[in-house]
Amino acid sequence: MTSDSKTVLGWTYEPRGFFEILYQLPFSGGQISISDGEVRGEFDQSYFDQSWEFRDKVHAHVSTVFLAQQVQVHKVFTLSKASMAREHADGRQDIIGFLEPVHSTISAGSADIIVRNSDGKIIQDTKAERLKKQKDFRDAAANMTPNDPVLKRMLQSFGNALKDSENLLIHLYEIREALTSDFGGEAIVKKTLSLSSADWSSFGQLANNEPVQEGQHRGKHAGLRPATKSETEWALKFAQELIELYVTRKANGANHATR
Repeated sequence: MTSDSKTVLGWTYEPRGFFEILYQLPFSGGQISISDGEVRGEFDQSYFDQSWEFRDKVHAHVSTVFLAQQVQVHKVFTLSKASMAREHADGRQDIIGFLEPVHSTISAGSADIIVRNSDGKIIQDTKAERLKKQKDFRDAAANMTPNDPVLKRMLQSFGNALKDSENLLIHLYEIREALTSDFGGEAIVKKTLSLSSADWSSFGQLANNEPVQEGQHRGKHAGLRPATKSETEWALKFAQELIELYVTRKANGANHATR
């Protein structure tokens, strides 16, 4: 970036605690920072002349980061469109752009545990482990998604499940279908990702055969019931596992298994 000015993009998001700690990532020679309800991207001043084209490119990347985080925290988010400005060294700004909400919220919490030995040394910090896991997943997913339509579909389906809870299992089942189609069959998916056959079958049973209002084949049943909280939480966790295993395998450069 030049010393006299820079291109700055800004977003707001909710919930403010969607990211527990500051998250920073490089992009297009600049840096994006996410924390406490705000996103700020700083780039070379030359990008200002690209206007909407550059803004939309960065926004797509930021959106992917949020979709990846959503898989980890099971919360729906609202992310604004980006404002765009050329920021001068003296603080003046040439501004273009606008703020406009685009995305969406449900939540599940988790308890963190710190375990110390008799000397007071930390031997387990579940919060630190969880945050590192989230960061590793976000980084990998954000890098992969632009060139991976399967991952893009799965992230979108997971987000749709949270936003459209009345059809939650329909959207989550799309994730299983995307993997089955991409790998060339259910058996290959289970073998390649080392998935439990019991969990795979239970997920299919819940989404396709149980008389739940959120399921796929509601017309087959005379009476329907809402899915229980434990059922929806388990389905979200299983769908999360599918996406995480896919990302981990692709990030490690592994190919699909063969029949």
